[in-house]
Amino acid sequence: MNGKLRPSDVSHGSSREVWWQCPKSPSHSWKESIDRIYGRKKKCRQCPGGRNFGTVTAEKSLGYLHPKLLAEWHPTLNGDLDPMSLAPGSGKKPFWQCAADPKHVWDAHVFRRTKGAGCPFCSGLRADSKTCLAAVDAEIAATWHPTRNGDVTPADVTRQSATKRWWMCGTNPEHVWSQSVQNRVNRRQCPECNKLARKGKLENALARSISENVSSYATFADSIDSLSRLALLESPDPVLQQVLYRQVYAGVVASMETYLSDTFINTVVGSKVLRNRFARATSDFANRKYKLDEVIDWERHSQTIVKKHLVDQVFHNLPKVGPLFKNVLKVEFPTGDAFADLQRIVNARHNIVHRNGRTKKGQFLSLTVAEIDSAISKVRHFVEDVDSQVAQTPWKPRHPTKSR
Repeated sequence: MNGKLRPSDVSHGSSREVWWQCPKSPSHSWKESIDRIYGRKKKCRQCPGGRNFGTVTAEKSLGYLHPKLLAEWHPTLNGDLDPMSLAPGSGKKPFWQCAADPKHVWDAHVFRRTKGAGCPFCSGLRADSKTCLAAVDAEIAATWHPTRNGDVTPADVTRQSATKRWWMCGTNPEHVWSQSVQNRVNRRQCPECNKLARKGKLENALARSISENVSSYATFADSIDSLSRLALLESPDPVLQQVLYRQVYAGVVASMETYLSDTFINTVVGSKVLRNRFARATSDFANRKYKLDEVIDWERHSQTIVKKHLVDQVFHNLPKVGPLFKNVLKVEFPTGDAFADLQRIVNARHNIVHRNGRTKKGQFLSLTVAEIDSAISKVRHFVEDVDSQVAQTPWKPRHPTKSR
């Protein structure tokens, strides 16, 4: 009844439904998903002591015990199936209709729903007009190959899709490759362009004496890539899903803060000129009156003094950190809407870390995959811009070339 499928072809956690036969009573056969039967002591449903997940009395039924799920039972697509006669652990796979958006219709096992699985469209696991790749990541969707993906479009898939699709580089149309959607979203770049860029970065890194900042950016990039992958994880429990999303969101800001801190400290502490410039630009140093011993001590120990002061600073306070980068390193932060977007991301992180995910008004901060993607994209672009400026060492004096 299972065709050519063998136990060696599937994992114990598979949700695939197959036919089973009782070794003690061969007349007992039934259909059930592999993950449901795995680990159950009484395997056969029909033998004495086996759990029967079929029909039950009304007071023990899905509809009676789970009224919220009863409200999402699709009114027309389930034929003779009755939620008032199905057990909460049933392996049946009826259709459901989202209470929040009636356009969201899907099929799911009863036992998965009673364990907390919600609407896959609202959670971003299935594509609709709000959660599809075209909506949440227009930059990546623009590189969807126009002819090699058949009738499938960016509006038909989510960013979490593990299915391989064809892509075409937005810079060089000759660069064409196959890659899963989730890997395309995480890795962002065209593989061929990335090879050229990595070669260029290596050459630049070798030419830059300020190697500490190369490692600072590499640490940031690795952290952001890991957070992007974490955002793809899914939990059947919507509460746990939000916990994961909040941790990822806070991690994005922490990665930015670490980059800004490491970059500024590594660059300033190692340069006497920059240490002195930092002291003049910082009120804690500039507004003090110094004794002669302190002046002498500064000459001897300014590296230690400046580093100790900087380590205690909060580098996600962008309105305060921005002027430091500008006055000391001649590096400009974005302005206008771009800066406002970054500040909103930092403020959301503050609510997550210090208010347990609530705003000042007590409203719970519910995050979506699209919001996490947006935060990652904006922070990544900001850090790349800062790093590009730092690589040019704008704080160093430029001597005009002498004409012959």
